[in-house]
Amino acid sequence: MSIELFLYLADVIPKTGAFLAGGGFVLLAVASFVLLFCVIEGDTICSWDNAEEKKALFKSRKKKAMNALFIGGVFLISSSFIPSQKTIYMMAGATVAKQAMDSAIGKKVQNLIESKLDELTEEISKKGK
Repeated sequence: MSIELFLYLADVIPKTGAFLAGGGFVLLAVASFVLLFCVIEGDTICSWDNAEEKKALFKSRKKKAMNALFIGGVFLISSSFIPSQKTIYMMAGATVAKQAMDSAIGKKVQNLIESKLDELTEEISKKGK
């Protein structure tokens, strides 16, 4: 993935997470209100004239509210898996560092560091004897 895409996503993704969380909260609130209404009105439904029509109406509303509760829950849960802007910047930095280490100069630097560490290890082991 290119660094430009990481920088773009660092700005877009946190807004998407906030949208999912806000949308999930609204869906849960509305669905809870509808379910509460169905429970309150469900007790008095049998005393109405068109009881069968009202039962079908409330059953339909209850099913839609349950679906909205499920979708709202999915939105809230999925919003918690969206990384923050700082995390995306850290991922971009790690990607650039890996690309630098895989380059020819990066391999030379790595070999130089390893040889210097070997020299220091030998020097310390000689002093310890």
